[in-house]
Amino acid sequence: MKNIESIVARLRFRHMKVLIALDELGSMHRAADFLSMTQPGITKALQEIESALGAALFDRSARGVRATAVGQCVIRYAYILYAELDQMSAEIQAINAGQGSVISVGAVAGAFPSLLTGAITDVRRTHKKLTVKVKEGTSANLLADLGEGLLDIAICRTAVLANRDIFDRMELGDEKISVVAGPNHSLANKKVSHLSDLSACRWVLFPNRMPVRRLLERELMEEGLDMPLYPVEASSTFVTVLMLNEDPNLVALVSKETAEFFAEKGILKILPITIKARTEPYELVTRKGYVLSAAAIVLVDEIKRRAGLRQAGADEESTEPSASQDRKLSRMPSANLR
Repeated sequence: MKNIESIVARLRFRHMKVLIALDELGSMHRAADFLSMTQPGITKALQEIESALGAALFDRSARGVRATAVGQCVIRYAYILYAELDQMSAEIQAINAGQGSVISVGAVAGAFPSLLTGAITDVRRTHKKLTVKVKEGTSANLLADLGEGLLDIAICRTAVLANRDIFDRMELGDEKISVVAGPNHSLANKKVSHLSDLSACRWVLFPNRMPVRRLLERELMEEGLDMPLYPVEASSTFVTVLMLNEDPNLVALVSKETAEFFAEKGILKILPITIKARTEPYELVTRKGYVLSAAAIVLVDEIKRRAGLRQAGADEESTEPSASQDRKLSRMPSANLR
């Protein structure tokens, strides 16, 4: 592998577009058409990249091109560099238009009512020229976007990854889970206290391997109950709420804060069933070594402040130590997460 000075001197940003096109399209011909280049031009650009890096990035065959192990590494950084350039362009346009900074943040659904929406609102009160791009998603999807540079910050769980070391992260506290049903469910106004009381109900479940799904599996196992058959599987909390309102026989698990928000609006009913198991804590996550903008640091600090208040409230509600009480927010690293 060549040294960094040689690589910087020989690579161009157009090379990043070539790598991304080849990765997404898997063909020299299709990549050339997509980039409005000739196929010899694509071939020459790839040769320049491989020469600069001193390694083959793609295996060629009659069926197309496929990234080598080194190629997969380089392509991952190509996505990050391209996303960073896109973010820089958006910030420049915002500044020129008098709109100020741009932050891209994503979170799992349960973090919105408890942490993110209030933090964004408070920060925007004092930073008028701030554009915030917000995305809801699963932890796996958010971490993929974060790794590609599409997000500055994510509130999710890195436990879904085999390798968490590519991210800087700090815990924000445990998540409590509620059992919910639609307002017209037959059990909405009845006394139920155990999951066994829901044996005749149908379920909306998160997909396999997602934290809340694993939590339900553990809880049912401890009570000697089987997993529900023939569920509706949905990774979206919004879809879950719609299904619960549409079908009065369905029940589901959602975060306590989400359940309380919709219950206050009369959209859901919280069933008085205690879920003893806990999901993995929320984490505030950035790419390792990534330096946040000044505006993003302000948002991070507000999220941390709200997480501290949330954890303090949870500690007052329970005399039992939580899974993360020994990892207090006061011990968290500074807001740049470095």
